[in-house]
Amino acid sequence: LVGYFVIGFEVPSYPVYFSTSPQDTPTHWHQRIFFLNEPIQVQTGGPGLRLMYTHYCLSDIARVYTIHEYLDEKQVF
Repeated sequence: LVGYFVIGFEVPSYPVYFSTSPQDTPTHWHQRIFFLNEPIQVQTGGPGLRLMYTHYCLSDIARVYTIHEYLDEKQVF
């Protein structure tokens, strides 16, 4: 699955937001590739699919993320 991300650093005195969406100004972050353990079924013209994930940076593991799948604004798992 390939996608993009929007991130915000909400420091009250100086909030910063940016996106890697194809519609936004390009950055060096680019789009994101998600490797899934199980396939996610989608259909052309079917209901929308939105994935959200939480990214953690740990000292002994390069990247850890938890994927939350949403279908029609309802959490699936």
